[in-house]
Amino acid sequence: MMSLLANRFAEDGYDVEIINLNQHVVFYPIDSRVSLLFAEDEVGSSPVKKLKWLRRYVKQTRPDVVVPFMEAVYCFTLCALVGVDVPVVSSERIDPRKSPFLRNILRRVFLPLTDWFVVQTQDIKDFYPRFIQKKTSIIYNPVSEKVFNLPDVEKADTLISVGKLDDQKNHALLINAFAKVAPDFPSWKLVIYGEGPRRQSLQLTIDHLQLTDRALLPGRSEHVIEEMNKSKIFVFSSNYEGMSNAILEAVCVGLPVVTTNVSGAKELVQDGGYVVPIKSEEYLVQSMRSLMKDSALRKEMGDKNKGRAHIYKIDSIYSEWVALFNSIVYKQ
Repeated sequence: MMSLLANRFAEDGYDVEIINLNQHVVFYPIDSRVSLLFAEDEVGSSPVKKLKWLRRYVKQTRPDVVVPFMEAVYCFTLCALVGVDVPVVSSERIDPRKSPFLRNILRRVFLPLTDWFVVQTQDIKDFYPRFIQKKTSIIYNPVSEKVFNLPDVEKADTLISVGKLDDQKNHALLINAFAKVAPDFPSWKLVIYGEGPRRQSLQLTIDHLQLTDRALLPGRSEHVIEEMNKSKIFVFSSNYEGMSNAILEAVCVGLPVVTTNVSGAKELVQDGGYVVPIKSEEYLVQSMRSLMKDSALRKEMGDKNKGRAHIYKIDSIYSEWVALFNSIVYKQ
């Protein structure tokens, strides 16, 4: 999300800087016109030194607007910039209803200090008190332009899923659900793209269920959208999300979707798939089976998703951010 927006602003001639507070990992392509700064290169790993450095840096450079992404970062940034006359537009990227109690306390302490707040779904906006909602906008994530330029290809009997292999994504639920339908659909495979700490336990589950050749964990890929385009159904078993980029991409590719009822799922999927209760293997099985056996239904739902894809084009989302920044910075 940040990489797509930063690149788009740079293309339009804006001066854009991305400050990375903790890590040196840059997984997504960043336009050469976007400046990348790493706080640890400046002052080391001390949070206090980073806090002081960020405050000093913003006071010196006087950006038109500072946009911290994610709760830990916007709380840190708002703390660092207390009393600094630079607008801060904080952006929530995950469902706060699933956050630990202490982190929600931090939100309540620091969010009143933000000039504006951006969330991804109505569910997330509704979580916050009314005085925060009054300065909150809902802006969806954009998708990569390559989603709209995919070739027509022959699709395989594949259920595809994308997400980090961790407890949040609950891939064990998905694998167990696939085990229930696999005997009736011998040509179908389940492919889960992603990497993470649960790889070994998930592989053990796959082996135990005798799905070694049919439930695959190929790891992380930079070509997930192309793999979606070759598949017939997108499935998602997460326990919580802000707004899932994976669901969003699947919708825009034109796949029918089966997803748990995470934040944003109903807004994204609408009548282009099934939204099932979180952690419900029974409903996941029913929905997967319904789509696997019915090619006409898959096409109908996939076409409905693809028909709404233009809403998530980078130009549309970018325009919403530009309008918001103009309203904050220039009072337009």
